[in-house]
Amino acid sequence: MANKSVEFIKIELFKQGNKTEIDYHELKGLFEDIFKDHCILKKLDLFPDIKPDDIEPKYTLDIVSENPYLFGRICKQKSNNSVILRNYETLEADSVFDTEDAARKGIEVFTYFMLDYNTGILAIVNASDAPSPAVLNQVLAEYNKKYYMRQISIPNTDGVDVFLNSNKPELKALEFDIPSPSAEYLQKILGLDEDKICDMINEGVHSARIILKPVPYKSIVKETSKVRDIVNIIKENKNKYPEHVIVKGKSDDFGSRPFDLHAKYFSYPITVNKTHIVEGKRIEYTLKEMDAQFKTGIVNAYELNYDILLALADREMDGDE
Repeated sequence: MANKSVEFIKIELFKQGNKTEIDYHELKGLFEDIFKDHCILKKLDLFPDIKPDDIEPKYTLDIVSENPYLFGRICKQKSNNSVILRNYETLEADSVFDTEDAARKGIEVFTYFMLDYNTGILAIVNASDAPSPAVLNQVLAEYNKKYYMRQISIPNTDGVDVFLNSNKPELKALEFDIPSPSAEYLQKILGLDEDKICDMINEGVHSARIILKPVPYKSIVKETSKVRDIVNIIKENKNKYPEHVIVKGKSDDFGSRPFDLHAKYFSYPITVNKTHIVEGKRIEYTLKEMDAQFKTGIVNAYELNYDILLALADREMDGDE
């Protein structure tokens, strides 16, 4: 099992030349025309002038599905000598490809993305060593130079303000870390004697996490004015808790969700499984099975946060434009 983070990006569309911003809804037609004319088995070469054995890596866009959202993989070539092929019976190591094969084949790292043409919002899995979402700009840069895209990461700093200004906000929970808690505090909370507390402190207690939550299906505070006063005070004092401050809230406009006051950009966690058990043996999921898992996770992350993402991106709901 692996925890991944989905980040969200607002797409803007411009005409080259006069740099005029145009309706982002036109991106759907532009992309579909490019895919129809240039894809090979739903694969788009983003840098066709780069050859597999060049020093510069190749980038490829794999389209997995196009309904109701564009979903796929952005892939980046790794150099042939960055990994090795090993025979685990003999432990002999060798190159993955010989020189001739390396001119035709490659090994790649990749990440998953989803684009909603109706809102112009891109969701992408944050993965180490994976291609940057900016690589998607190459679709137009390579195949339709009359237009270009601009990507703007959707900020998290405004998320809690959207919550506070929503209809009937309720405070569901608070989480914060107290840095370097004192011996007196720990003794009072844990009920341990002084010697044991001193041993813990000497071993290096870094922080204590406090979670305030109500009984199930209730809220800590429901009165709008009090919710806003409490959260605004927490915002003003968040630097006293530099590692972790989470406000969890709900309103009539959207369901319960956490707001990380220290995160720069809005994101949402998903969980995927890399392996499963078959007849008592752990088996890795196939690429097609991983596609399905990531699609479900990204789509759920997007749709669960749909209302607040539209507010943060200053985009309107379908049918309201």
